[in-house]
Amino acid sequence: MIWQNFVAPVAAGLIALIAFGYFRKMDLSFGRSAASRLEQYAVADRRGLTDRIGDSLMDRFGLTFESLEHEMRWAHLGGFYAGKTVGSVMGQALVYGTVGLIYIVMFKAFSPLFIGGIAVAAYYPIMSLKGRAGDSRQMVKRALPEAAALIAAEMSAGGSAETAVT
Repeated sequence: MIWQNFVAPVAAGLIALIAFGYFRKMDLSFGRSAASRLEQYAVADRRGLTDRIGDSLMDRFGLTFESLEHEMRWAHLGGFYAGKTVGSVMGQALVYGTVGLIYIVMFKAFSPLFIGGIAVAAYYPIMSLKGRAGDSRQMVKRALPEAAALIAAEMSAGGSAETAVT
């Protein structure tokens, strides 16, 4: 007689599995058309959290960091930080610093070692940007003599300066 207690739940489970299998094949979405979804995809803001935070703070407070913008240009020339701005690097630094401060407050770790660690963590994105820009500058410095030799060879062969550069 104990098996009679299990008949109803087992039957309900089987009916649920059959219904799930049947309705899974149906498309019951009442969404927008494909054209409107594509338009939303093209217009949507694809920046990450740190990009939005940093750019909004830079815009709100009118901050400009010309030296970091110069470093960002060099990093872009080297193929690094594609689609990033100085604001995104500053946003990343702000997020790292904020997470560190939250850690100190939550665990009451007010030692100079932890505070120094937060300073290093907050400065790391800027340090990384400067390092990548330095790598790009070094690549250009190494390639400059070879490029000058190629331009000189083209000009000595009778070509104009414009064709030698292009």
